Amino acid sequence: MTRSPHFVPSFLALFALLGGACGGNTDGPPTDAGGDTTVADGATSDAASDAAQDAAPAPCPTEGEMRVVDCGRCGSRSDRCEAGAWAPLSECLGQGACSVGSVETEATPLCGERQRLCTTTCEWSPWTALVPDAGECEAGTERRREDVCPYVGEYLTETCSATCAWEPYDLASCTDDCGNFGRRTNGYDDEICVPAGDVMVGYMGEFFPVELTDYYISRYPVTVGRYMECVAAGGCTLPESTFFDPTQTMYPIIDAIHSQASQFCTWDGDRRLQSLMEWTKAARGPAPRTVLYPWGDGFSCDNLPVTDCPSYVGEVCSWPTLDPVDTDIRVVSYYGMEMAIGLGHAWVRDFAHRAYFLSSTPVDFLAEYDRRVTPGLVDPDGPADGLDYAWTIGSDRGCQSTTVLKTIDTRGTSSPTSPGYSFRCVRRP
Repeated sequence: MTRSPHFVPSFLALFALLGGACGGNTDGPPTDAGGDTTVADGATSDAASDAAQDAAPAPCPTEGEMRVVDCGRCGSRSDRCEAGAWAPLSECLGQGACSVGSVETEATPLCGERQRLCTTTCEWSPWTALVPDAGECEAGTERRREDVCPYVGEYLTETCSATCAWEPYDLASCTDDCGNFGRRTNGYDDEICVPAGDVMVGYMGEFFPVELTDYYISRYPVTVGRYMECVAAGGCTLPESTFFDPTQTMYPIIDAIHSQASQFCTWDGDRRLQSLMEWTKAARGPAPRTVLYPWGDGFSCDNLPVTDCPSYVGEVCSWPTLDPVDTDIRVVSYYGMEMAIGLGHAWVRDFAHRAYFLSSTPVDFLAEYDRRVTPGLVDPDGPADGLDYAWTIGSDRGCQSTTVLKTIDTRGTSSPTSPGYSFRCVRRP
């Protein structure tokens, strides 16, 4: 804050009238209240007055006589008569905060200005506004804006100017917490950033932290239309499922077997299938969140209308009962992952063991979960080998009810040649 001296002529007269309240003597320099505050005295400086006394000590009549005199900023000092002159026996004690009549003026955080006066008791009076605060922010401060950038997960930093106004921002400065190289088109092939940090993983009613570095994950599940682009380019093979319909371009593809899902991710920007932990964090959010659903702990028909919800429309557990990616039923996670649950099973890249899900304690689960990772469990992706692969979540919303619900921590295993699983791809910086 910038502060400047203000000398008010009337304070000279005021000081002349009030100076006697402290004996007329002052001691020491004007008091600065801190920062850039400048104090303007309305009287002769205390230091100059005391220096004059020291230069010419006042005569005294009786050797050894004592007296108490006013000094400094409404303080007191003890003197003794020695060799015909008064000699100080103590420092100037009990001084106040300021010199009588002093004026202090300072700038306020929102580009206003205020002033205060030192009273006859050497204490500052309350502040009085000279210029009202008119700014919207404190000069030099910054704020993070996540509501103005064009893509999910991006933000920009605004700076408050010297005139206490937010400086104009440039959308070109939008970035994210993962290195700012994710795919962003506001299309169904977008990626979202999941910043580095722990995720709380649920197992048998308990939660434990697992550390992940930052990564990008598909905002939407891979669609039939995007998979067919891979087929046309020669990067993927057609699913053999009799239920596969290449004309349902806006629906998540659930007919690809595990190897076909992996092939698509490789073709689509040299990515790979999501791991179980990566999917869990993208759906749940960062530690210490332990929510059962992307929106919270309690189930909500407003967020995910399942078969016995009043708003449910459609078949009950017929094949398939999925929603297209452009549906109005958008279960959006903490990080912006769309269709986070209610979509059915989803492939992950992790191998699966029986102990992978059936261990008696979370510690046993972790030991079996990833035998390749040293203690600390950074970016674990499951056991080193196995016959089956894991999947996450469970039935789509057309096969669920409010009495039989699948949470973020629902998991299972399946043969890698079984169809019926959606999937997403991941890339790391």
